[in-house]
Amino acid sequence: MKTIYRLKNERKSLSNSADTYQKYIFNLFWHSIKIFIYALNRYMANRCLVENYDKQVKIPNKLQACGMSKVSNGCPSLVSPRTYRSPASQGMAFFRLEQQITKASTRIIQSSIFLATFLLSSTTLAEDIAPLKRFEISGIISKSEIERFDQFVKANRDISEILLADSPGGYDDGTSTVFEFKKRIDELKLKTFARGFCASTCAYIFLLGHERTLLANPAGKKTMLLLHPVRWIAKDDTGGVGQIQVQYTDKLNKAVSERSEGKITTDLLDKMYSTDDSSGGIFILREVNSENKSVLFSPSIKKRIKAIPFSDLSPQDLGIRIAD
Repeated sequence: MKTIYRLKNERKSLSNSADTYQKYIFNLFWHSIKIFIYALNRYMANRCLVENYDKQVKIPNKLQACGMSKVSNGCPSLVSPRTYRSPASQGMAFFRLEQQITKASTRIIQSSIFLATFLLSSTTLAEDIAPLKRFEISGIISKSEIERFDQFVKANRDISEILLADSPGGYDDGTSTVFEFKKRIDELKLKTFARGFCASTCAYIFLLGHERTLLANPAGKKTMLLLHPVRWIAKDDTGGVGQIQVQYTDKLNKAVSERSEGKITTDLLDKMYSTDDSSGGIFILREVNSENKSVLFSPSIKKRIKAIPFSDLSPQDLGIRIAD
């Protein structure tokens, strides 16, 4: 059983690769089978020795032991040779055989229980060790997310999705971060999902996915995107007004329009240039508002200017899916 315990401990250090997982399962199963067969054979041989013990005492020349290289008196060759013992040692020898039978029986039970447990839990093990397919981003998005993403991909070659949840965007060269993610999204053909409030850098990364889906927010808050122009904001600019970077903004908007196959037009996105500060912009709602609209605009949320509809388009019209 030591081999099985060693293999079970190895599971803690396994990487999330399919090849390593398959190798682990094979080794675990194979060693379990070997232990089971060994214990069963030992049990059969020792039982044979007990049943033929009297014959061994009476006919030592014809039967030295059960389990020798040749079958003797119907006993299989499965244990180490046992020579004839004198009558004086018969009691101790029989006691030892009983101990061996008990030990072998215990091993059979242990192996059987483990094999049954292994077969029943194989699906759970697969789910625990199987490679993850979704990379998750939440909170403020910085350049460090790129490095974290690359490390994740090394351990999870089957990645197919990015989930963006409750992120106000990025404050550390967000434009560069967006295009770094775009490279990786295009290379791996990744789908993107958004849940909760997804603004600025978060919204742009989401809209560059090869398939884009807005998810319901289990926290009860609505799921929505906020798109606004790229701004250079000084550290002492507490109002978040800054200076709009038209070149970078146009580059981002063009990429979004192309990814949506023209469903999100640059004309629609140009509405963001009417914002007063970084809190304003274009809102795309998963759930329609009281006026049954999904695309709204506010020049500034900080100034408490209510977002009002400026388009009749729905998320589906913009190439965005809706799911639970």
